[in-house]
Amino acid sequence: GNSTEFYPDYIIGWFLVVNPGTSKRIVEAAKTLSYIHVEDVWVSGLLRERLNITLIDARWMRGWTSLKELLMIKTVQNRNTYVRDYVTAMPIERNISQYRTCYMLEHEARRCYNEKCLSNIYHPDMWISK
Repeated sequence: GNSTEFYPDYIIGWFLVVNPGTSKRIVEAAKTLSYIHVEDVWVSGLLRERLNITLIDARWMRGWTSLKELLMIKTVQNRNTYVRDYVTAMPIERNISQYRTCYMLEHEARRCYNEKCLSNIYHPDMWISK
């Protein structure tokens, strides 16, 4: 379990959302902390705690049903118009159409990260639309 008697709070699963700067901090901290075989605890528990990173429960953000819907949401995001963002995972077929959609989604996500789009991801203090 998540008993603080043994481990700090941690995330169980294979999907974490962090920005490039945080990823770099985690990599650097990993060089100085002995690895333990429970990687969930090591990365999102021990390394996160060492770096004083706050966990955010993002399960409420789930809500889209396809990559194309997510891409549509991402393409309308900008600095001026609030659009609720979603974090989730879904199985993706291995075909060229899905690859193109994933590529465009990554491009739009990078644009939003660089521009700090007005969403619950980049501005968690804003709860205009829930």
